[in-house]
Amino acid sequence: MCRRVLLDDVNFIFGYPKSIKELTKCRPMIDVSSANHRHFRRLITAPIVGHKALEMYLERIEDIVINSLEELSSMNHPVELLKEMRKVSFKAIIHVFMGSSNENIIKNIGSSFSDLSFGMYSLPINAPGFTYHKAFKARKKIAKTFQPVLDERRLMIKNGQNVGEKRDLLDTLLEVKDENGNKLEDEDISDFLIGLLFAGHEKAPSSMKSCKDYCSQICVLGRRIDRPYVPRTSTVLRLCIVAQYAFYVDGGEDGSI
Repeated sequence: MCRRVLLDDVNFIFGYPKSIKELTKCRPMIDVSSANHRHFRRLITAPIVGHKALEMYLERIEDIVINSLEELSSMNHPVELLKEMRKVSFKAIIHVFMGSSNENIIKNIGSSFSDLSFGMYSLPINAPGFTYHKAFKARKKIAKTFQPVLDERRLMIKNGQNVGEKRDLLDTLLEVKDENGNKLEDEDISDFLIGLLFAGHEKAPSSMKSCKDYCSQICVLGRRIDRPYVPRTSTVLRLCIVAQYAFYVDGGEDGSI
């Protein structure tokens, strides 16, 4: 039954609020009204799903997370963990998507995305003075900022300057073709970036925070019984899975479990 519901894009459509659908719209991923868009959705997901695809990005994600956590641990004042985890998630997604070739562009996208994220759950009133209107303008600004990166990367691929193992997700998306030789349009790739940023803005940081809270509680329990609590069969992955289950069942955005 679950499989039928998840795979039926005709009778069971997305139920996101209008503001989210408009601000994070990605035609190949959301608009499944035609076979062409469903086919493009499969083309997009194929290169980024699976162990082999994720292996390309694992090392750089680890470096970003480790360096960010070490930087936080060196601070001598309290920090807002959820806010900092959002920064880590944003940095990881941007580096996986387009690398770190231009820090100014990344900074501009980050500042615009802050305005965009505030309008995700607002009333979809596109008029001056409303949060949604400001978010809609920020979305256009992100697309405009991202366009030079697209043009430069496409030229590099055309000249054979970007051949190697260290490929960004952007390189893969620029080379995706269907059986007719059609490629993704610039608007589709830009929309996909915004969708990835939105997906990683809330859920990934909340997940990291809940894992930290759960592991901290494990240490507290160990001290209470005067010995470290280290189950023989437990691994970091297992603890994270348990933490996520507790987060979804009993917790919330505050990470309580």
